[in-house]
Amino acid sequence: MLKLWPLVLVLLSTSSWAAVPACKQPDGYAIGLVVPTPDAAKRVYEAVATGRYDQIKSSNDILVNDRGDHWEVFQYPKKAPSFERHSDGSETVTVVAGGGTLELEITKCDGRIIGSYAR
Repeated sequence: MLKLWPLVLVLLSTSSWAAVPACKQPDGYAIGLVVPTPDAAKRVYEAVATGRYDQIKSSNDILVNDRGDHWEVFQYPKKAPSFERHSDGSETVTVVAGGGTLELEITKCDGRIIGSYAR
């Protein structure tokens, strides 16, 4: 038993341990987090987008932000905004513009989803 103490102390001292929301679910439904990881949230996003026939653009990444009790999932262009000065004196500025892609808020505890479209 004494050999486990260092592991227990490490687990209790990690900041991510405190970030896990306490799921209060009715008796018989307490299974813990329904959407526990960013990868799970990304897969939910892909399933919803595919089911709605929304395009997941090949030029975009699907990003997942942890907002405590829920995930914020959306598409964002792979190519970041940039500024480039060319040898002939010309300049190129690449910006991110547009919108219209699906955005989801996915509750970690029960998997509830709120969807909207980016403006």
